[in-house]
Parts: sequence; C-alpha cells; structure tokens
Amino acid sequence: MALFNSLSRRLSRGLALGAGLLAGVMSQAQAADEAIYDGNDTVAIIGYSGTVTRWNNIDFPNFEKWMKVYAPNVTVKRYDPRADAATEVTMAKSAIVSGAKVLALAAFQDDPSAILEAAKEADVKVVLYIFVPKSVVPGVVSGIVGTDPVAVGEAQAKYMLEKLPEGGKLAIVNGDMSSSYGIQQNQGMMNILKPAVDAGKIKIVAERATPGFQTAPAEQHVSSILTSLNNDVDGFIMGNDDMAQGAISAIRHAGVTDKKIVLVGQDGSVPAVRSMLQGEPIGSAYRNLFEESRGLAEATAYALAGKEPPAGFYDKSLTIGDQTLPFRATPVTVVDRSNLDTEVKDGAVTVEEICKDLDPAKVGEPCK
Repeated sequence: MALFNSLSRRLSRGLALGAGLLAGVMSQAQAADEAIYDGNDTVAIIGYSGTVTRWNNIDFPNFEKWMKVYAPNVTVKRYDPRADAATEVTMAKSAIVSGAKVLALAAFQDDPSAILEAAKEADVKVVLYIFVPKSVVPGVVSGIVGTDPVAVGEAQAKYMLEKLPEGGKLAIVNGDMSSSYGIQQNQGMMNILKPAVDAGKIKIVAERATPGFQTAPAEQHVSSILTSLNNDVDGFIMGNDDMAQGAISAIRHAGVTDKKIVLVGQDGSVPAVRSMLQGEPIGSAYRNLFEESRGLAEATAYALAGKEPPAGFYDKSLTIGDQTLPFRATPVTVVDRSNLDTEVKDGAVTVEEICKDLDPAKVGEPCK
C-alpha cells in the first residue's frame, strides 16, 4: 500500500511479425485507405522501449505501414530511447533538427516540457501516444492517441477481485513508476482495490515497482515476495504481459503446486495467450494494439496536413493543467482462456502463432 499512499489522485499496454502483423493491419475495416497528406516531409515516432516486446513487434512497424497509406511520400524516422528520459529528450531534439514536421511521441516522463518547448520553437506539431504527462506546453500538442492507463489498472483490479477468494492475499508488481503511465495505471488499480481492502474483502500483502516494465526484474520481485511470504499469495497484478511471464517462471521455480496463483498483465501478447491455452491462470488487459498504432499514424497524418480529423476520431478529452486536449482512447477488456478468441477475431494474434507446437488434444480450441 505504500505506493498508493504516496500518490495523489491523477487523471481518471511479444506479438510476432509477419502473419500476425499483416492480419492486424488488414483487420482495421474502419481505417481509411486513402492518403491524407501527399507532401514530401519527415515525421518521427519516438517510442518508449524496444525491451518491451510490443514496440518492435507492433507499434513501430504498424505505424510505419499505415503512414505509407496516409502519407505515402513522407519519410518516417524511428527512435527508441529504451525507457531513458534523458535519451528521449536528446532523440526528440535530434529529430526536430533533422527536419521532422510532426513528432509521434510516447512522452513517458511526467514533464516533457523540454521536448514540447523545442517543438514549439521549431513549429513542429506533437501527437502524444499512450503516456499522459502531468503538464503540456500550450499550442503544440494536436491530440493524444492510446490507452487510458487508469482504465487499464481498473480493468486489472476488477478482474482480480472476481478471481480472488474472500480475504484473498494480493501482491502488486507495478511497471515503471517513474513513468506517467505506470503511476496512472497504479491509480486505476487503487480506485478499485482500496474500497475492497477497506471492506476486508482482500489484503494487499506486497507491492513493488519495475523500471522499464522488464521481465527479469519482475521475476525477481515475484520470487522475493513468494519467499518472504512462504508462497502465501493468491494473486499478482503485473505491470504488463512481459512481466507476467516472469511471474509464471518465478511461481514454477518456487514449487507452488498446492494452488493456482492468479495473474493479470496487460497487452494481450502472444506469450500470454499461449500461457492461457496451456492452463496458466492468467488474464491480460487487452486492447487492439494494431488499431492503437494505426490511429497514431492517422492522427500524425492529419497533424502534418494541418487538418482536423473527422468528427468522432477523438472520442474523449483530457484536461492537463489548464489545457484540454482531444483524446482517442483504445477500449480495454480483460482476456483470459474463456474469451481469448476476441484477439483472434481482431487479428491481434493468429491461430498459427498461438498454437505453434502445442498439442491440440491438450489445449483445445482454437488449436483443434
């Protein structure tokens, strides 16, 4: 609970390439198939970290693919700061100096003013992606595309409350709590969990943070928690699916055989879905990452063209400081063994990749 008590209330995330990527792209029936901008310019996508599998497997390549549709003559430059805030600032300024007219920016630091001020001075527009900072510079951000991290945390917490027994013992292994996303995701969890804790329905027995949302440190956290509590934990909320894979490994190594420890991550990754098929008690806060990154490309093309997107493209608004910005929010639902066909239907995963080398007689549909 320590991390929750230290946070004030804030604003109310490895798929394979190839067939999976193509299926995800082709599933976007609502996506326009014509150019929005036909000029010759440069845009930059500045991500979070390639160590998180979604970025190199989905976000970067899918953004580039859709930019070829929406702005076919535009050059796209890719930047991966690997979750380092100072590196992100350097890369963003380099992109501006190199002639980028729009930055598609995963601003994972709370205050990205150094980037936004540089963009404003150079008359470069910014579309924020996924991360919602605490403050923005007026007149530079065209909009925000991505997932509301509060909604992700709330979905994870609701799922866990459905799965835990009365008085169940829950551990939380957060993602990167130096990032705005990690902080707001945790806030969403606590919006749901605190009333349950106060009512005595569950107990939060441990909480950790994991820089970079990385697998190995998350596995170490879970192993340490299990050791310190003699394996007396009923569930773990993990920052993402990469981290949840680390939790599965830690639980196996701890030799927990007398019960199923429930897990929930986020992203709906191929490894998570394969774990579901193999009987692991895991859920994932899923949103269609292909649609998310396609929306970023569309918003970037409109910003480049100096045009307003059509009505309904931005379906919400967010107030950051004294600025109200349009927000395109990706819907969130928790997927587990009972409804993983949602991802197949969306084209987010293919039957071939989730069923590869699995025995259809043991795992059942959709592998039969």
